[in-house]
Amino acid sequence: MSLKVVLVGVAGVFVLGGFALLWFGGGPVEVPASTRVRHDDFAFTVESVGRGRSKAEVSPTVVVTLQIENDAKRVGYDWQPSTAYVVDSAGRRYAAGAFASSRPRTIAAGDRATVRLAYRVPSDARDLHLAFWDGVMMGDVFDGGRYARLRVRLEALQ
Repeated sequence: MSLKVVLVGVAGVFVLGGFALLWFGGGPVEVPASTRVRHDDFAFTVESVGRGRSKAEVSPTVVVTLQIENDAKRVGYDWQPSTAYVVDSAGRRYAAGAFASSRPRTIAAGDRATVRLAYRVPSDARDLHLAFWDGVMMGDVFDGGRYARLRVRLEALQ
């Protein structure tokens, strides 16, 4: 085996190891509610957070108003309420409920939308954070999928 092949192989291992550390090496990163979370050409910003309970509900409801910006030049963004979920201090995840959340929609290139997300969480849930997962897009590859590790602190509920 030539020295060139060995050097290329060693360099490849370092490059792949670097990408693995970037993607899998970091745990969750807590950020304030005002943080603009970038996901490729799209961005999410928490506008407001509240808590409520109606007589018909079994558990308290956390309501998040979220602004979504599509900074793409040509491509629409297909928003799904399942993209954003709440995580508590015990690591439990709560999905947005269809009972009071905005419906899925396509946000045109260059446009923005405000959506409402409602989560049923137990009354003992503490240290609530909003997190996002919508797959990996090209822009996410270059920043190591950072958006998926961010945990937006839902400060109004603490």
